[in-house]
Amino acid sequence: MPPRKKKNLSKKDRQGLAIIAGIGVVLLALIGVRLAVGGSQAYNPETFCPVDGPTDHLAVLVDRSDSLSRTQAAVVRRRLEAASADLDAGERLSLFVLSDDDYDLEPLFSKCSPGDGTEANALYQNPALIRRRFEQGFRRPLDTALEEAVEGREAGTSPIMEMIQVITTLPTFQPDQSSRRRLLIVSDMLHNMPYFSQYGPNGADFEAFRRQAGRAAPSALLNDVDVQLIYLVRPGFTQFQGRDHVAFWEQWIAEMGGRLTQVDRVR
Repeated sequence: MPPRKKKNLSKKDRQGLAIIAGIGVVLLALIGVRLAVGGSQAYNPETFCPVDGPTDHLAVLVDRSDSLSRTQAAVVRRRLEAASADLDAGERLSLFVLSDDDYDLEPLFSKCSPGDGTEANALYQNPALIRRRFEQGFRRPLDTALEEAVEGREAGTSPIMEMIQVITTLPTFQPDQSSRRRLLIVSDMLHNMPYFSQYGPNGADFEAFRRQAGRAAPSALLNDVDVQLIYLVRPGFTQFQGRDHVAFWEQWIAEMGGRLTQVDRVR
């Protein structure tokens, strides 16, 4: 059988196919716009936080009431840089410092990660723009704040409980502001105030703390907060630091409604 000749499309058929192709292009464009709108959540241009609140809030408290050794400062910086790099877009990091009896309500840094652009879809997002926003608006200001945070300053007191209380009562750290809240404390955890000091034989005795502090003891709103410690071991004060000392803080955190989930010792 001789091969069948291909039938040429009529002008009308070609016009129909052109219309169908045009409709397809328009539909693809509309889908792209919809994805772009759906994938770029509205956010605060100053904090980079979603307008309906961050999904996670990591509050970091660095105790600089005593100087950090060079090794400790380097380790702490690496750990905090790693913690910030682990944040997903829309998760907030706030950095606070503790120094003597100055309970400063203002954090050195408090922003949400805008994402670094590595997971951006080049079809409807701008990875280069996202990366630039991350570097200039998030990472560099955080680096500056970290540099200041690890500069130790000798102080006469160490109000650790008071500063935890301040952080947990801030409006931005409330349960209705983020679905998950975490607190990372960088400190030797040697609380030292006139009503109770852990530089003594009963410093890790929780019942002694109850008796001595009484109503002067501050409380914190740690309900459902995961607490991690970067536990700075101080040369010359190891007799006050150890398992009993960590157990003291685990009990105090639990009484405030929180969970001590991790303790990393840094010498």
